[in-house]
Amino acid sequence: MEKRVFKVGIIGAGFMGNTHTYNYVTMPLFYNDLPFKIKLVAICNRDLSKAEKLRKDFGFELATNNYKALIARKDIDIIDVCTPTLFHCEQIINALEAGKHVYVDKPLCATVEEAERIVE
Repeated sequence: MEKRVFKVGIIGAGFMGNTHTYNYVTMPLFYNDLPFKIKLVAICNRDLSKAEKLRKDFGFELATNNYKALIARKDIDIIDVCTPTLFHCEQIINALEAGKHVYVDKPLCATVEEAERIVE
């Protein structure tokens, strides 16, 4: 049986974006017989040179500094938010509104009010 491929876009190419990228790439080394594969599609960072470095080093198809364009791509299933917490709420809501699955580390957002907006 062919494994499902989950196509990932990461917002943020700093420490956490680097860490999550490395984790996606090395996941098969730690978990035997994963029932899926990961494809790194796009990496975004406000400093485009950081996104370009990860694109070249890890094989993302695209590097951009426009997270909304990344979210709008039809070939991305999962948006991984790796930005500072103060940006999480808007990025999560935009991704959810675009029908994407979202992965974000804690904290989810900066305030209870933002969490309630995300839940809505």
